[in-house]
Amino acid sequence: MELYRNNGEKLREKNLSWVDIFEEIPIKVSNSSLVSAFMTEPEADSPVTLSDYDRLQLSTNPFMERNMEFLIDCMDDLSMEQQKFQFYYRNLSRQQQQTWLQKRRK
Repeated sequence: MELYRNNGEKLREKNLSWVDIFEEIPIKVSNSSLVSAFMTEPEADSPVTLSDYDRLQLSTNPFMERNMEFLIDCMDDLSMEQQKFQFYYRNLSRQQQQTWLQKRRK
């Protein structure tokens, strides 16, 4: 670098090339596990077995339908409870504000 800073012609006079100047440093590159998972592809050549088709049978359809109805009912109940809580909290904050204003007026 000293030779180059002074004058680039001295490099040619001393017959220096890039092999003499630069040093090769080994580098290891690795991906995160998320990137590795994204880059892997499912095997497209894997044969389809009979057990794979068994998953498509809807013999459990009434059972699943009933469970979905229960889940919908539970979600409705949860929504109603959230609304009740919000109403309670709103009333509580109003009440606290009124008591604070009354104390301040005295």
